[in-house]
Amino acid sequence: MTVWLVARHAPPLPFLPDEVHGKMVVIVPFVWLGKPEEGKKLIKPIQDATKSLGEGFGMNPWVGWQSGFDGLVGHGARNYWKSHHLKDFSDACIDEIVDFAGRLPSEECEVFIPHMEGAPSRIPENDTAFSLRNTPFVLNIHTRWQETANDEKCLKWAREFHERTQKFAKGVYVNFLSQEGENRIKEAYTGEVWDRLVEVKNKWDPENRFHMNQNIKP
Repeated sequence: MTVWLVARHAPPLPFLPDEVHGKMVVIVPFVWLGKPEEGKKLIKPIQDATKSLGEGFGMNPWVGWQSGFDGLVGHGARNYWKSHHLKDFSDACIDEIVDFAGRLPSEECEVFIPHMEGAPSRIPENDTAFSLRNTPFVLNIHTRWQETANDEKCLKWAREFHERTQKFAKGVYVNFLSQEGENRIKEAYTGEVWDRLVEVKNKWDPENRFHMNQNIKP
């Protein structure tokens, strides 16, 4: 089972009552790939942990889960992401997250924390290009707003949040990077994996034609 934790203002999801829309909430999305009855047992401790404002779960095709939140990220908005892998989820780390999540600079900003243990961590971290499998959580600071007048406020919040949680971090997921430079790109991989990816680049793209990405140079 994969479980996320999302702090944001409640979107108009169909399983939430109207009076909750726009209020600060914690959402716990989850995915279970297996027998439905076993999945229901696994999710019950989360359901029982506190009173819920609403629940929406059931059998869905994978593409349905993938596209389930597309309505929240339509075209035309201003977006800025910062992210870390987290070494732990200590009380001090939680305090920082609660502090910043409690003062989101816009209605569309959110903090989401995927859980990384389980199946991903059972593969040695140098076996694939996706490294840092032994970190238990990812912290993703998704800053999203509409007006240019709010640029400074939203960017400042995201950057301060990222800086204040740096001491709890180890690396980053490459697809959550902005334009942060080569040294930061290297933090998405172990040294061994980086060296192997450079070897692949040298063999198959020595002229660096494929460079419109978080680029690994030959």
